[in-house]
Amino acid sequence: MHSEHAVLCLLGQKCQDENLLEPLHKFINIKQKTVQYSPVDKLTDALLAILLDCDVVSQVNTKLAQEVAVLKAFGREHCADQSTIQRTLSSCTSENVAEFQQALAQIFATHSRTQKHKFGKNKPPLILDIDLTGLPCSKHYEGSCKGYFADCKPGTTGRQLYRVSASQYNEVVYQQVFPGNTGSASFENFKVMLEAAFTVLALKAKHKKRVLIRLDGGFGNAPIINYVLAGGCQFVVKLGNAPRSNKLCQSVEADGWHSDECHQREFGLVQAESGYTTVESRPVYQIGVRHIPPQKEAGKVKAKAKAKAGKARLTSKIEVKSAESQPQPYQYNVLVVRVDGLDWVKGARVAADEILLQVHFYDSRAVIETASIKGDKQGLGLVKRRKFSLMGQEMLVLLAQLAHNLVEWAKGWLAELEPQLATFGIQCWVRDIFAIAGKIVFEANRI
Repeated sequence: MHSEHAVLCLLGQKCQDENLLEPLHKFINIKQKTVQYSPVDKLTDALLAILLDCDVVSQVNTKLAQEVAVLKAFGREHCADQSTIQRTLSSCTSENVAEFQQALAQIFATHSRTQKHKFGKNKPPLILDIDLTGLPCSKHYEGSCKGYFADCKPGTTGRQLYRVSASQYNEVVYQQVFPGNTGSASFENFKVMLEAAFTVLALKAKHKKRVLIRLDGGFGNAPIINYVLAGGCQFVVKLGNAPRSNKLCQSVEADGWHSDECHQREFGLVQAESGYTTVESRPVYQIGVRHIPPQKEAGKVKAKAKAKAGKARLTSKIEVKSAESQPQPYQYNVLVVRVDGLDWVKGARVAADEILLQVHFYDSRAVIETASIKGDKQGLGLVKRRKFSLMGQEMLVLLAQLAHNLVEWAKGWLAELEPQLATFGIQCWVRDIFAIAGKIVFEANRI
């Protein structure tokens, strides 16, 4: 038979050969009557809709129902109606979410490349990136409230997605949905997420020392840093306290700043006391980074000043003139670093290349964030699919997590035949590669 998604059919055959989706049937027990299709079958249909690049669940009736070859490749003869899939998602409870997390953990343990990471003294550490991203939605939805949502106007409501990902392999280890006012600085939430990620990874105590956690400035407070330090993990985190960063960077002498020509900034080793838990065998270093923020165009500043009414106009013009005459001050940041192999004696002059290496390592976090979170939002429709029920939304997010990891594993399976396939992102795979048309021949229900 002809299929518009022939490559996706190959993935379905691979999943059947490996019994990859079997843990879903084993662990998930949704209390809903089975008439024609079981609740897990409906979740499978929702997963296929994500891989077929359906923007919303309702497109199951128009896109997935027509792809008979895809359904057959995944062991399904027909797909359920979109309305029954919606009811199944809405009827999910917190127990079902926990069961789904357990099923994903078993799938991850069996098929992920992260689980096969080799720990050793001369081996690179396992890098875990932890981040928070917004899922805007109506204020009437469960768990929706005002919070920070990037690229959205103030007052936007929604939920927050907490994610732990393995950077070297671009696999999602664990994620969970929180209310919209949840922030990165919450120590209790961070503790829950990190412990859950370690449970999924099933790490031994000695291997935790070979885990490197990379965090942005939202997590850069003393409780979180002390907790990671006490757990024995390595970490690189940007300090979230701006006044403290400015004060610490003042301790760097004039000749202690080194130029980073690639990014037009300067960096140096901060010699001030860190104030964190000190462990002799685990030294903590702080790297100061400063740069001049880009200046606003004078024309735009004057235009905004003229727009103000009444007496504010005269005051704004005076402020604009004074701002134009004064040089722009530095903007300071501090990286808190605890990485094995760094032996920088306090007071000694450290080679600039060694410090710059840690700064560039933190910079690479932005690339991982783009490939993982933005890739899922654009390629898997992470923001577009919304449910009124918080648990229903959680199930959709977990389905997207499974779809993300399936795409990453498909890269490895097919890259053995064509290495270039491993270079494409999530959106390209879902939109273009899975959508390659072809003729599918089944023999004894196998491609």
